[in-house]
Amino acid sequence: MRCYRLANFFEKKGHKCFIFIDKKNKNFLKDSKIKELYNINESFKNEISDSLRFINKIKKLKNGFVIVDDYRIGHLWEKKINNFCKKIISIDDFENRKHHTDIYINQKTKFLLEKNIDKNIFLKKNPLLLLGPKYSIIDDTIDKKKNQKFTVIFNFGGSGDLRHCYDILKKIEKYKSRIFKFIVIVGPLSKNKKLVSKLNKKINVQLIQNATNLNSLYAKSHIFIGSAGTSVYETINNKLLSLLFQVSDNQSNSIKALEKIGHYFFLDYQDLKYINKISKLILNLYKNYNLLKELAFKSNFKIDSNGKKRILEAIISPNQKKNKIFEKKKLIKSSIYSIRKVKHQDVNDYLYSRNSQLNRKFSFNNSKIKKIDHYNWWFENQRSNYALEKNNEVMLYFYHYPIFILNQKILISGWFVKNEKCNIHDILYALNWQRKLKKKKLNAEMWLSIVKKTNTIALKYNKYLGWNKLEKNSDLYKQIKKKYTTKGFYFFLRNIYD
Repeated sequence: MRCYRLANFFEKKGHKCFIFIDKKNKNFLKDSKIKELYNINESFKNEISDSLRFINKIKKLKNGFVIVDDYRIGHLWEKKINNFCKKIISIDDFENRKHHTDIYINQKTKFLLEKNIDKNIFLKKNPLLLLGPKYSIIDDTIDKKKNQKFTVIFNFGGSGDLRHCYDILKKIEKYKSRIFKFIVIVGPLSKNKKLVSKLNKKINVQLIQNATNLNSLYAKSHIFIGSAGTSVYETINNKLLSLLFQVSDNQSNSIKALEKIGHYFFLDYQDLKYINKISKLILNLYKNYNLLKELAFKSNFKIDSNGKKRILEAIISPNQKKNKIFEKKKLIKSSIYSIRKVKHQDVNDYLYSRNSQLNRKFSFNNSKIKKIDHYNWWFENQRSNYALEKNNEVMLYFYHYPIFILNQKILISGWFVKNEKCNIHDILYALNWQRKLKKKKLNAEMWLSIVKKTNTIALKYNKYLGWNKLEKNSDLYKQIKKKYTTKGFYFFLRNIYD
């Protein structure tokens, strides 16, 4: 699809294009510029034999440019083609495949963070590198209003398994008419098409087959659920809140990279087995949509539909300079503290901090929390969560939430380190700030702190801040013990105004 989009754009700019594919699908990409490389009884064998067949097709196009986008093809194919074209342009989603190319395109978001391309993969000297979402090949923006009914669109790629859509839709079908409109994109090689077709008759799901332009559908929808392929960029371009799944290895991106372009909810492919939890998460996304939709719009890197234009300019310009896509770190000399409420943008960072070995060691539950469980907890928890920042960098998270014991409202407080640079002064600053919160805001009389006996640092902090350890024979201790049965912990109490 991305080559098809490139070809259409190039032709609009006056360049003649041909697309060579294995065998043309009768119902897909009906276009005169698409040429079949193999006959009915033939198929791809290896790079060398394919390159020879391709050379025979392009002998008359010696001054042309060849763009290759096929995971089966690498440096062996490219080297054979080299003498029969002006330039070779390679599109790839992996970082470890070797290439003999003039221009290398990889649109992965991870290249916003660091230069992690291994230069040893390039067998041709000094290729031009077009890296990052700036070179994403997506459709032109179509400015259309969202559907009146809340629309959820599913797309697991051209060969994805539609059983996932079926299972999710079955779970949330009771909301079909009252709240949601469902759209399922059916790829040419999608699995379990018939299964979704049966469901379509029951809950009125709109099935879209052989789609060549998904942009208008994305523009009208509210939530996208599917694979983290090219859709990563198309959904952001259309201000579409997304729940992404890594369906294949070439879709791997760090959460930090995805967050930079506005994606915050990202699960592994294995998580698709938790249908109940995913369905619950979709409902949580719906309930919090007005707040969450802003996340998709506030990216640090602008996603637009001009990637095709930038690629064309790079191909035809002999003096193309490398684009600087990496952010420079600002040097901050002085230490400046600030405290803010935790935002939805912190959703993944909060989890990674909580799941660090250091913090798990002193938690009630020392096992790692699954991302799907964390996302649902995030929308349902009653905590007042805060972040301490030093020089605009989060040092730690701290929180409090109410419990009622013996007809008394008590606030449980806690904290965990986010940054390895966090020190004793940072922690005390946050805890002192929390201690000084106004009575009207807290509406309680007592603080409760639950500390693991082996957490010597936290025990020292509590002593320094005036916390008193509860006696085991007190009624309050017995009631708290019933609620929190975990062994190996001390209970500390302090009057809010002490």
